[in-house]
Amino acid sequence: VALGTTEEQRTALCTLLGRVQALGLDSAEGSADRWRRVLVHLDQRHLSTPDGIERDTSHRSLLPLGGGAVLGLTEHHVSVPDGHEFGALLYDPAGRFTVPGPYTLRGAAPLGDRERGPGWL
Repeated sequence: VALGTTEEQRTALCTLLGRVQALGLDSAEGSADRWRRVLVHLDQRHLSTPDGIERDTSHRSLLPLGGGAVLGLTEHHVSVPDGHEFGALLYDPAGRFTVPGPYTLRGAAPLGDRERGPGWL
């Protein structure tokens, strides 16, 4: 936990990490087939509020998708002519690997490193 983190933030992070570990999501070892590194797209029309204010696209978020699936937006993001693309990690125990609207899937690859094996995130 970084310097300057409040006790409340530290407690929340430790709780989250404890839950991640309890679910067995702290390593891809044995579950690599349930993970994908994905590139998702958000259309230009979704990048502004109804009153025309531009939305912040430089954030990291976790989106629960139901059935234990989760989409985690990472720090990678880039503007493209028709909207914005975000790098993300997608975990789906059912193996469907669908992203929620209004996002669309632009690319997907298995998680892991060919040289280091499936346990390497």
